[in-house]
Amino acid sequence: LDSTLTTTVNIKQLSKLLNDIKVTQSNIDSTLQSYTTNNTFQHQSTIRSLEISRVELSTTLNHSRNLKGIMDGANSLSYKITERVRLLDSEKSQLSQIKCFVDNVKTLKLELLRAHDAIERQDWLIASKSIAIIRQLPEGLLTDPYVEFKVPTTSLEELPSMLLEKWIKQLEDTFVQEFNDAAAKRDAQKLTYFFQLFPLIGKDKVGLRCYSKFICGIISDQSRSTIRNAQNKESKPEFYAQLLFRLYQTISGIVNQHSKVISSYYGKAVVNDILKDIQMECDLQSNLIYETYADSKHLDRYASEIQQYGYPILIKEIYKNVAESEDEEEENDDESEAVELTDVSQVTDELSAMMNHWAMYSKFFVVVWNGFLDGKSNNSSSIDNNKNIFPSPLILSSFGIKIHDRIIRQFDLFCTYSVRRTLEKACSIESLGSLLPQFSVCLKFLTLVFKKIDNSTTHSLYSLIPEDPAISSLADDIIIVLNTILLEVLATGELTTIKNMVSNIKRILLNDFLNIIQQRLKGLSLKSSSNLLTKNTIQKIHQQQNPLFESAFNDSSISTPSRSSTPVGINVSASDIANTGSLFMRSLNAAISYTMAGEGEEDLTYLTGDDTDIKQYVIYLNTLAVMNTYLDRLMDSCMKSVENNSLLIVDDQELTNVRRSQEETLTTDFDMRVPSDESIHSRIGGLLRSIPAGFSERANDLIDSNVRLIFERVLKTRIIKLVNESISENYLMAIEEGQYYIEDADRITRFIKNWNSLIIPYATTLSNSVFNRLIAKIVDLSAIILENKVWQLEKKVSAVGAIKLEQDISTVIGELTKFNYGLRSAFIKVTQIIMVVGLDEEEDVTALEDIGDEIEWALTPSERTRARRLR
Repeated sequence: LDSTLTTTVNIKQLSKLLNDIKVTQSNIDSTLQSYTTNNTFQHQSTIRSLEISRVELSTTLNHSRNLKGIMDGANSLSYKITERVRLLDSEKSQLSQIKCFVDNVKTLKLELLRAHDAIERQDWLIASKSIAIIRQLPEGLLTDPYVEFKVPTTSLEELPSMLLEKWIKQLEDTFVQEFNDAAAKRDAQKLTYFFQLFPLIGKDKVGLRCYSKFICGIISDQSRSTIRNAQNKESKPEFYAQLLFRLYQTISGIVNQHSKVISSYYGKAVVNDILKDIQMECDLQSNLIYETYADSKHLDRYASEIQQYGYPILIKEIYKNVAESEDEEEENDDESEAVELTDVSQVTDELSAMMNHWAMYSKFFVVVWNGFLDGKSNNSSSIDNNKNIFPSPLILSSFGIKIHDRIIRQFDLFCTYSVRRTLEKACSIESLGSLLPQFSVCLKFLTLVFKKIDNSTTHSLYSLIPEDPAISSLADDIIIVLNTILLEVLATGELTTIKNMVSNIKRILLNDFLNIIQQRLKGLSLKSSSNLLTKNTIQKIHQQQNPLFESAFNDSSISTPSRSSTPVGINVSASDIANTGSLFMRSLNAAISYTMAGEGEEDLTYLTGDDTDIKQYVIYLNTLAVMNTYLDRLMDSCMKSVENNSLLIVDDQELTNVRRSQEETLTTDFDMRVPSDESIHSRIGGLLRSIPAGFSERANDLIDSNVRLIFERVLKTRIIKLVNESISENYLMAIEEGQYYIEDADRITRFIKNWNSLIIPYATTLSNSVFNRLIAKIVDLSAIILENKVWQLEKKVSAVGAIKLEQDISTVIGELTKFNYGLRSAFIKVTQIIMVVGLDEEEDVTALEDIGDEIEWALTPSERTRARRLR
């Protein structure tokens, strides 16, 4: 309409607009009228509904008012009923109390009469039971006025409370006297009879005190009797340790027997109180036995003498390079002042046994203590978790403290002295193992090689490796004493002494033993002329194998082996060889000829050099290597001993901290857990393994440095010459020159013979680990020599010569690495050079280049090109 109004321009349009407005107004009025009518009707309908609801609510309200009145009446009635019930309950309770009081009074009167009668008849069990019943009556009953008025009779005129107190005192004195009499007579039946009566009269502590005194008296009497009987007798080895063992055996028997009696009459909770008293007596007797032993054996004097001993021989061996002493008389005087090893050994045995018995007893005590602990412990989680508590009596044990503060210190001192003094004596009487058996194996193998070159690689090389290499007696002596001492140390069950002795043994091995071996090696002279296998050695072997010919050999001269003729004595039958056992040779000349056949005059130095120092050098290197193995085996044996002993071993640091804490706080309210066997065995295993680990590291360094000296001073020059001569100066040969192969075959044959003559004596005498180090150095040097030798063949190799070169190189490498196939990797560069040289056509070279990614080349591209130019 607004838009129409603005666009209207004449009357006709205005008229039409007005008509539209009227129509619109009429429609709006009609709609409004209809809306108003509908709403009015709905409103009136709602009002009628509310009125109806109001009428209904009025009725309900009236009913609720009536119901409230009824409930008020019921509540009043229930209150009256409750009051009546309470009154009846009160009357019933009063009647019950009166009945109970009357019954208790009757019981009191009856038990008083019964106790009086039993005491008159000295029937102590009936009297104690009656008193126990009286003591269980309600508190205050005895002092009740009614009871004090009605209970006394003409026969019992005293008040019940006074009467009971008098009887308890009387019975206590009687029971103590009778118990002591029975204890003096060792009357077990009477002891048990009176022991069970103390709890009935309320004197549990008195009974336990008497029983503790009785048990401790048994322990003390038996211990003192044993010591007194032993004082006038000659003591046997570990005599006092056996006394200690008998003491602990007695205590364990008493505890097992009497703990059942105690727990049955007094309950499990009190057994540990008895154990505390028993432990105090055990400490007293243990200290007495130890002090008696220490005085009789003069341990303090021994300890003082050992501390003053200066180990002159060890000092001389380590710092004077095994030189002859200028003050030999003074040195002998110093050595004479040393405590005898037999005496010290007896002391260490006895102290170890004593601590072993203590460890076993401690384990028994822990088991018994924890078995009765749940009877009084508020927190039994430790039992549930299978983690035993280390008892406070053992923590505070005076003998246990003496072990940690005194005995362990003495034991460590004596054990350390035993090891060092044994090593000192071993130096004085040292003997070196014989290499003759190994040289016999060496000669057997060389004989086979010189008979047939193929035997060099086809014959079993494992038979050459010595199962028991020749070593110095120092190793045997030190291992024997270490085995003895370590077993004694582990048997103590004391972690402190285990740690101390492991540290001391490591120090002795590193500072004493290895330094002695090092000084021995420094005192030996290695020369380029040094040889392991000489004529004198071969003669000794032959004389040993053929004693019937010894005089003949001494009268005859050794002839020089022939280079061209057949060696003397090779026509020997198999039966002769088997019967004589003379290393496949019937004479000394045959042995020398076989060994050195094919060599030139200039190579006879292999049999004429000095062999004394080089042999000792080999033996001492073997000693170091074998010691590594010995120590590993020893530690395995010791760990098995630890597992088999199954001793109680606790953490020494934790135990010390707990004791210190107890001294500072003056309290016994503390717990200490017993560590698991697995954790302790793991710790001990780690300590023991540290001995061979530390020794092996230092010994291997010493072996490496001295193997390098052998290599540099004795073998290097010979290896250079040997390897250089194994390869020809040129390989320019044709197919028709096949005779060249035959003429040049002697070169490889000579190399094999000379190589075996040089290296087999080392293979048969050195331990496997030492020989592997030596052969590795030889192989490294030989690889360099071969590579340089091959590079010098530029334009000196023909197609046929390449085949011959490959055969020669392969033979040399096979000989050098026959003891360890893994060492062939050192020759990878040489073998790749030979592979490139052997390619006939350029197409082969191109094909090889194409698959270069599949080959792990040790040669650079320029070196491969250079290798190709060798032909």
